[in-house]
Order: sequence, then structure tokens, then C-alpha cells
Amino acid sequence: MIFYHTYIPILLYLIPVFLITGPFLPDLSLCIIALFGLIFLIRNKNWSSLIISPIILLLITFYFYSLLNSLFSDHISISLEHSLFYFRYIFFLISIYLLFSNLKYKIIENLLKFSFFSTLVVTIDLYIQYLFGQNIFGYVMDPNIRGMRFSGFFRDEWIAGSYLSRLLPFVLIYYFYLIKKKNISLKLRVLYLFSICLIFSGVLLSGERIATFFLIVQIFFFIIINLNEKKLIKYFILLLVLISSIFILTDSNMKKRIINVTLDSFKMNTNINGLILFTPAHHAHYLTAWNMFKDKPLFGHGSKSFRIICDDPNYVEVVKFESVNNGITYTEEINGCSTHPHNILLELLSENGIVGCLIFYLLYLFILRIFIQSLFLFYKQKDKSIELIILLFCSLSFLLQFFPFLPSGSFFHNWLSVLYYLPLSFIYMIKISKKT
Repeated sequence: MIFYHTYIPILLYLIPVFLITGPFLPDLSLCIIALFGLIFLIRNKNWSSLIISPIILLLITFYFYSLLNSLFSDHISISLEHSLFYFRYIFFLISIYLLFSNLKYKIIENLLKFSFFSTLVVTIDLYIQYLFGQNIFGYVMDPNIRGMRFSGFFRDEWIAGSYLSRLLPFVLIYYFYLIKKKNISLKLRVLYLFSICLIFSGVLLSGERIATFFLIVQIFFFIIINLNEKKLIKYFILLLVLISSIFILTDSNMKKRIINVTLDSFKMNTNINGLILFTPAHHAHYLTAWNMFKDKPLFGHGSKSFRIICDDPNYVEVVKFESVNNGITYTEEINGCSTHPHNILLELLSENGIVGCLIFYLLYLFILRIFIQSLFLFYKQKDKSIELIILLFCSLSFLLQFFPFLPSGSFFHNWLSVLYYLPLSFIYMIKISKKT
């Protein structure tokens, strides 16, 4: 299939660009890649070796469980809408491996390259919006929000930081790839590290605190495994500290969003009923999801059912809390109903029950095992292969995105799912290629 190996990879390379436009184009690209992977798989007689993998087997189990669970849900059409075609992610993983088996490092290099330049362009656009009040396309910030956070190309969607932090693993892998495969000069290494610092500042400009947490963990890990370049890393750390200090010390709005609001979320809003988790809104969502889980603990209510039944009086929680504004204490309340619980673990528990949650987090534990094994091999081996680097950063990305005790987007969100399964596809690709 010449078409498959010639043109389908282009869709993969463009996914980082398509993600800037919204969920439709990246999800469409993923579906096309998965479809051609399925066709290629059907024609390939040795397909069983691709299926017999813990990653694929667990995803297949989760898919059929979600599908069956949706059929017994009280809201079948809504649940099936999201679970029926979830198999596309399974074939996407397989398709990425099939492309890699033919194109080898070309497919890795091009995706890393597109990820790097896309994140850099998004960062530059955020800077333009920060400095001039509007982005490249003239999108002007809401005066009530301007100065607190910036969205750039994403306009009214506050996901610029999420975009940058979730593609950062590929940017960091590309640094090692350029050293090992292209043997880039010291000047280019310095320039690349400076670019990473720019992307770091882009996440700060977005004002997204979870994205900032993802960013800090990944940058810290990058520094830890790159300590052999002591001089370069020392200047890299100094530049990161300098950038952070400039933003925090010279921009009161940025300091308020990143530092003050974060600290307040831990100490604020002691309310009538005691401790609040993260924010009153998050706390209300969590309690509502927990009530749903307690009603159907084993199998849950069906995929994407939270948005439909969260306002049921038997489940919805209203959190009352105290807030202080200009020295005056107010008592406020917030309803726990939303499109999703804003936590992956509680979303799975409330919608798919203990069984569905257990199946998925078995996959999480398997990826954690890969991460630990890869880390051990990294420090054991003198020659650090690019495959090992990929396993480390992609598994770390997966672990962060599905970390059960942080606020999160929806598990079934199309835009996020593309970012969930990109690193997982690379993990699967490397693990299967080693076996075959």
C-alpha cells in the first residue's frame, strides 16, 4: 500500500498543527490513520503479534466493557455516542506501529519536528497577545480577563497551556534526537534550550495551573536525566528561574493567577462543612460524582452520563463557602453539575464503575512499570538510545495526564483524547518493535 506509507504519515505529522484549530481536524486525522491501519492489518496475515500486547489487550477489554455498559445505561444514545467508536484509538496505535515498521525514524523525526515548531509558533502568538493585547489574527482579549491569562490562537478556549504542556514531551525528545541522530553543534543545543525556555514561559502566560504543574514535572525530569551536560543545564536552569522571576515580580496579574490563586485554593474557602478540594467548583463536582458512584458502584451510570444526571437531587451537591473580597467576607454557593466531574478517576468511577476504572488503571500501572523499567535501564546503560528516551518521556506524559488526584478534562473529550493517545502510540510502537 504505497498510498498508506506515503500520504497517511502526513496526517500524523500535521496533528500538532490541527490541534490548534480545535477537535475536528485532529480527530478526523486520527480516524483516517486508524482506518487505513485497520485495512492494512486485515491484509497482513501476521496481525496476531500486534494484538497480543498488554496495551492493546487492556484497551480492547476497556472498549468492550464500555460498549456493553453503555447498552445497559439509562441514557443509551448518549453513552454509545462516545463509547461505540472508541476502538479508533486502538487501531490508531496499531497504525502508528505499522507506519514506523516501514518508515523507521523518519516518522519519529517528522512528528517531533512538527510538534516543536507548532509549540514555538503558539508560544510566539501568546507573547504577541501579552505585549500588544491581541494575537497574530487580531483576537483581542476580554478586558475583564486580560492580564490574568492568555489564549492566543485558541481564542475563547483556555487550553493554550494544555496544548503546550501535553506536546512538551515530543519537544524534549526532539532535543535528544537531534543530538543522537543529527549530532547538532553546541550553538544549536543552546538555541534549542532557549526555545524550551520560551515554551516554558508560554505555559506561564496561559495561566493554566495544571498545565504549569505538568510543565514543571517534565522540565525537572528533563534536567535530571540530562545532568551530564552540566554547564548547559546550569545556564538552562538559570534562564528558567530568571523568566519565572521576571513574570512573578513584574506582573502582578501573573503572580496573582499562578501563585496567589494556587495558594488560596489550598487554604481558602473553609466552609461550613470543612475542607474544600482545589476550588469550590471542583469540590462540588467531586461530591456529585461520588454520589453517583455510590448509587452504582460496580458498573456506573454509563459513559458521558454525568452531564445528563448530575442535576438529579439524589446526586447533585451544593457547596457553600466563604470568600473574602476587599476585606469583606461573603457566603456563596455553587452547584456541582457540569459536563464532567473534572477528575479522571471520579469520571470513570461514576460513569464506568469500579470494573471500568480498574481495567483502565491496570493500563496505567502497566505504563508506570514501563516508566520505572526504562528509568532503571537509562541509568544502567552508557549509551542512551532514543527509544529509551521516547519510552521515558511518553510514559511520563501518560502518567501525568491520567494522574488520578488532579483536576482534569473529560476522559472522552476528542481533543484531549488525541493528546492522550499520541504518547501511548509511541510507547506501543517502541515496545512492539523490540519484540518483532
